[in-house]
Amino acid sequence: MREVKFLRVDDHEDDSILFREMLDDSGFVGEVVSLGGANEAWEYLERLRRNGLLEEVGIIFLDLNMPMKNGFEFLDELMSDSDFKKIPVMIVSGSRRESEKEGALSKGAIAYISKPIAFEHIVTAIQGLSMRWSLS
Repeated sequence: MREVKFLRVDDHEDDSILFREMLDDSGFVGEVVSLGGANEAWEYLERLRRNGLLEEVGIIFLDLNMPMKNGFEFLDELMSDSDFKKIPVMIVSGSRRESEKEGALSKGAIAYISKPIAFEHIVTAIQGLSMRWSLS
């Protein structure tokens, strides 16, 4: 498997260590980039695009409830950009409301996981995308 980047867009930094441990335990080989909000994530993606490195991003794990710009707004922006909409987005949210799940999936997210994150959901996401990475 080629090395990929996982982007974690979430304003709660305290989840980062647990998230990284789950990825390590699942056999993930690559870099996890934690970004504290949608604006920071957009700037990071733009920088990768300018440098021709956008294909390194394997998936974006996106929180919905963030200050300034929420995850729904960011997802809309991603899906309106021809380059960024190719990146799979998995919502990882504290909300268990069915309407939010349905809304995120209808906007283009590939999956919706409620916090606290279950290890098996992360493993399933990685395994489901491994074919995409091996074909790239």
